[in-house]
Amino acid sequence: MNFTKTITIAYGDGFGPHVMESALTVLREAGANLTIEAIEIGSRIYSMGSKTGILPLAWKVLEKNRVLLKAPVLVPEGCRETGEVIREYFGLDSTNINEHFALFEPVFPEICWQQKPATLDPSPMLQSAIAMLTHIGQQEIADKIAVALAKTLEENLHLKERKRLSRMTNAVIEML
Repeated sequence: MNFTKTITIAYGDGFGPHVMESALTVLREAGANLTIEAIEIGSRIYSMGSKTGILPLAWKVLEKNRVLLKAPVLVPEGCRETGEVIREYFGLDSTNINEHFALFEPVFPEICWQQKPATLDPSPMLQSAIAMLTHIGQQEIADKIAVALAKTLEENLHLKERKRLSRMTNAVIEML
């Protein structure tokens, strides 16, 4: 039985919103049963004087939903990374999952911060979304997306640099 699960998402900043939107589009098209609550983390929050990049109100949303799909965040010098702060707050170990909370975030190479968002490969964000779906009990949808992503990568449909993000997102959707 596929039930609707409420999750929290954080679009991040820099290229983060672009890869998050790609993942959310694929999740929607694959039929994931999700209710989404977004929180803002990152640059704008740091610029308000926060050393953690997260507002107090966001903690209430995270505590309520207990699942976070997080896009990359730019961290100013002298501030703490918001995944680090979230991991500490919820007592997460290296797996980012415990009985109280689950954090899903992609790892992108540093070079991505210099790239134009349209040229990015959304695979790491999609893989994080797949892991999240597995965690919340939507294995069938997770498998469907994983197979579509693998087929897309096998067919090298992501190699066209100019509009890689949109082409790859559309190709994965077509493979579904």
